[in-house]
Amino acid sequence: KDEGKPYICYDTDRSLNTNPTELCLEGEKEYARNNPDVTEAIKQGIYNTYFDHYQRYGKDEGKPYVCYSSNKSYSTNPTELCPEGEEEYSRNNPNVTKAIKEGIFETHFAHYQRYGKDEGKVYRCLVVNATS
Repeated sequence: KDEGKPYICYDTDRSLNTNPTELCLEGEKEYARNNPDVTEAIKQGIYNTYFDHYQRYGKDEGKPYVCYSSNKSYSTNPTELCPEGEEEYSRNNPNVTKAIKEGIFETHFAHYQRYGKDEGKVYRCLVVNATS
């Protein structure tokens, strides 16, 4: 490891995507760890996600945002609630989880439909192949 340079460990059964086109959990975690200034900007509402910053500025600044490539496929424009969407949206939007507990919204998907989509938030559902 070069001093001061981030390094990434990964499972050899998966390949790395160093030019992702959508948010991924491992990219969010690594980007957060390496860019505390972006964490502060997210808290201030300047960016919705680390991927949002990466797309706008980080990529041109040479900051890495790395996702594992897998055979899973996600819909980023779902039409109904899904467990993985609820979990990820909750993790990335704790304020919405609080609003659900307060009875303001029934689900994370309800918030996504009403406000989140227009705010650039991500709600992803796993696409299941009907041909299996």
